[in-house]
Amino acid sequence: MQSNWLFYLKDGWRYYRPALEKIWFWVFLFAFISAVGEEFFVRAYQLHPTDQMRLLSGLGQTLFTMFVQINMVFIVPVALWNLRQNPTKPVRVIELARTKFLSLFIEQLRATARVILWGLLLIVPGIYKAIQYNLVTLSVFFDPDSEKEGHDALIRSTHFTKGLILFIFLLYVPETLMALGSGYLVDLFPTSFQALVRFPIHVFALLISCFSYSVTMSIYLDRAKELEK
Repeated sequence: MQSNWLFYLKDGWRYYRPALEKIWFWVFLFAFISAVGEEFFVRAYQLHPTDQMRLLSGLGQTLFTMFVQINMVFIVPVALWNLRQNPTKPVRVIELARTKFLSLFIEQLRATARVILWGLLLIVPGIYKAIQYNLVTLSVFFDPDSEKEGHDALIRSTHFTKGLILFIFLLYVPETLMALGSGYLVDLFPTSFQALVRFPIHVFALLISCFSYSVTMSIYLDRAKELEK
């Protein structure tokens, strides 16, 4: 199996830009949605700074983020798959969502439950498990036998990520830092400019996320090829 970090980074970068050319509209659209949602709920709390409004503001921002992430988790892998595999019949996002959404929901629920259980022991085991299950989505979407009885996306993802835990952890550090620090970045600007800077910050965050998707797709395709031998 390929375990060369540089190989995966180069291979991911090779397909990153062509994929962006196909999905740039969605990147900008969902960045705009995220920025508008965040600005709305932040302003709502500033106008009514109560504990209840703080809770509603946090919940609203979380729901907007979930909406964007759910859409991107289908759009980006499909673009990368069609670009890299060049299938005679390209995968369609709507069709994939219709046929795989329930399976993905169940597998992600299983993965989340295990991550939480391991996280109750210590934070590090929880993070370790989360990284092991990082490729569950791609396994559900693209494994040829994903609908067959006995297929376990969690086990497959664990095999795919073997020997790459540290690499995947480091790969997602920039994305995590952007998610945690975007609010602080916005606060560096005067209040009158904050609405304007939210959009480019969210665009940049989604671009980083797309690169992470591209690299993990490289890992998935390489490891899946090796496991089939």
